[in-house]
Amino acid sequence: MMASGYSIHLYCDAIGPEGLSRGPHGYDEFPHEFTGETFGECARSARRTGWRFKRDGTHICPKCNRPRPTAPATEQEEG
Repeated sequence: MMASGYSIHLYCDAIGPEGLSRGPHGYDEFPHEFTGETFGECARSARRTGWRFKRDGTHICPKCNRPRPTAPATEQEEG
């Protein structure tokens, strides 16, 4: 019998303006572990829970991946 599996342990790479992690992370919050048969299966599970995989190889956790509030659109004055 042959068994196989894959697992990924994710840590948040979000950096704020001060050079520190910008998220509200607890000291024991990481790593988040996802398991599956392939990397793609693990990554899909992580994305479903809110993780973002960036092209530069960094990973952003669900807390830091929240959409930022946008300023309300201002109406253009017609002259």
